[in-house]
Amino acid sequence: MSIGQKMRNLSPRTSRRALLLMLVFLAALLALRVGPPSMPALGDDFIEYWSAARLNTQGLNPYDPILMLTLERELGWEMAQPRMMWNPPHTMALFSPFLLLEYDVAKWVWRGLALLATLLCAILIWRTSGGPAGDAAAGRFP
Repeated sequence: MSIGQKMRNLSPRTSRRALLLMLVFLAALLALRVGPPSMPALGDDFIEYWSAARLNTQGLNPYDPILMLTLERELGWEMAQPRMMWNPPHTMALFSPFLLLEYDVAKWVWRGLALLATLLCAILIWRTSGGPAGDAAAGRFP
């Protein structure tokens, strides 16, 4: 019996428990990611991409640690070292549209898009592993 078949044979009660467990796990991850205001968020790397794209659009060097730290401090970064973006320059084109928004708004839009991408990947994995197509899209995972 394949994993997909075993998952389809779970009772609705077990399915609800698994969904609840996943939601608790995601809430815990979100709490770690956001953290208290006095502590930089764990895994919050959007600040480096947004700052580098901002410097780039101003004609400044996005790989200069002093410029990056100055801009990141304005955004609330409290660490002694800047978060540096080491990706190639063409990746800044992905973040340039977010410069139209204030940093805090752009960060939450980025997080929402990341969550949406994660959910879409989960649906694609569900479909390619043999799960019924309508169930994943409706949120009815076994």
